[in-house]
Amino acid sequence: MGNTVAIIDPISSGRLYGREAKAIGFKPIAVLTGTPLSDALKRFASVESFDEVHHMEDVEKTARFLRSRDVKAVLAGHHFALRVVDNLAGLLGLVGNSLDGVEARLNKLAMKRRLHEHGVPATQSRGICTKNLSDFKRFGMSFPVVLKPSEGSGSLSVKICRSLDEIRSGLIEIESLDLVYSGSERISLVEEYIEGPEYFITTANYGDGNKQLLCFARYDKVQTQHRPSIYKNIYSLPIDSDAAQAAFRYACDINRALGVEHGINDIEFKLTPHGPLVIEQNNRLPGANVPALIEWCTGINCYWVNLGIFSDTVPIQKPEVIYRKHFFICCLANDVVGTVIDVEGMDVVKALPGVVGVDLMVEVGEVIDKTTDFITTWAFVYMVHEDPQLLRRNADFVHANLRLSVAPPSGRDLSS
Repeated sequence: MGNTVAIIDPISSGRLYGREAKAIGFKPIAVLTGTPLSDALKRFASVESFDEVHHMEDVEKTARFLRSRDVKAVLAGHHFALRVVDNLAGLLGLVGNSLDGVEARLNKLAMKRRLHEHGVPATQSRGICTKNLSDFKRFGMSFPVVLKPSEGSGSLSVKICRSLDEIRSGLIEIESLDLVYSGSERISLVEEYIEGPEYFITTANYGDGNKQLLCFARYDKVQTQHRPSIYKNIYSLPIDSDAAQAAFRYACDINRALGVEHGINDIEFKLTPHGPLVIEQNNRLPGANVPALIEWCTGINCYWVNLGIFSDTVPIQKPEVIYRKHFFICCLANDVVGTVIDVEGMDVVKALPGVVGVDLMVEVGEVIDKTTDFITTWAFVYMVHEDPQLLRRNADFVHANLRLSVAPPSGRDLSS
C-alpha cells in the first residue's frame, strides 16, 4: 500500500506538512491549484519540504496523476484548497468530507443559510452584489453592519459600516480587490455587527460523530478606520471552562451542519450574552503557527493526527488533551508607509522567558505599507509558558519594544 500523501496549496500552517509527513514515514506531494497569491501571502507559502510538486490543470487530471502515485490521502493546505480537496478525495476513493457541504464551507453567506436550515444559531445575513446598493436598502438592516467578501481569504476588506456611504465605498473596495481576497464572484456579505470578544476553537473530527476539543483561544484586535481585523494578540484559554465546553458543543453543531466528519479545523466566533455566534469556519489546520504552539503546550502533533485521520490509519488513538503550558502570539502592526531601515528590539524580545520563536515578515530595504489585516502583519512573536500572567506582561513588553524604523517614501515626512 502506498505511503504518499498530497497537500493542496501548502500555505501558512500547510507549508509544514511536508516536513511533518516525512517524520512519520509519508512521502509528501504539494499540489498547487494556481490561485494567484499577493506579495504578502507569498511569504506564507513554501514547497521546500515536499518531495514532489504538481501544478493542477483540472481536478480529473490531478486525480489521475495522484492515482498514479498511489496517494493514500489528500489534505487541504489552505483555504484555496477547499474547493477541490473533497472532490479529489471522492474521485480517488479516499477519506474526505461530504460534497454537498462544500459551498457552505467556502461561502460565508451559504454557510449562514445552511446553519439556519439545521437550527444552528448564526447571525441573520444577506449577500448583495458589489455593484448594487439597492439590495441592502431593501433588506433594511440597522446600522452598524459588517461588510466583507462572502468568499476569498484574509480580512483585508472587512469593515464596520455606519452609513450608506460607507457601504458604498466598501463595495467599491471589494470590487477592486485581488481575487484571492474577494473570491471569483466578488459578492459581498453584509450582516449585523455583533459586539463581543472574538475567539476560535480547534476541533478534531475523527468520523462517525467522534469529535474532540484541541484548543480554545481568544483574539485581541485593534480597530482603525472602521477596520476590525488588525490582529494584536492571540492566546490560549483553559479548555475545561464552561465557556470552552459551550463553544465546543457549538463547534460540533456547526461541523455536523456543514457536513464535516473528518479532519482538524478551526471555527472563529464571537461570544455574546446569548452564547457563541460564528464568524467563519476554516476547514483546515489553523494558521498563525497554532499547530506548533498546541504541540508546545500539550505534546499533541496536529499534523500527525490529521494525516492519520485522512490516511485512514485505523484505529486512530485520540490523544489526551492536557494544557501543561499556555501560548501567546504577538502580531506586530505597522502604521506608516516607507522603506524599512532597521528592526529594533529583537535581541531583548528573544531573551524574554517563554519566547519560542519569531517570524519576521519584512526585510531591511523593503518598501512596507500600513498593516490592514493578519496577512500584512510584519512580525509574529510566539511565547509558551506555565504562567499566563507572565505571558501577558511579556506581550506588553513586545509591543512596546519591538519596532520598525521606517524611512518616508521619496524623502517625504510621514507625519504630513
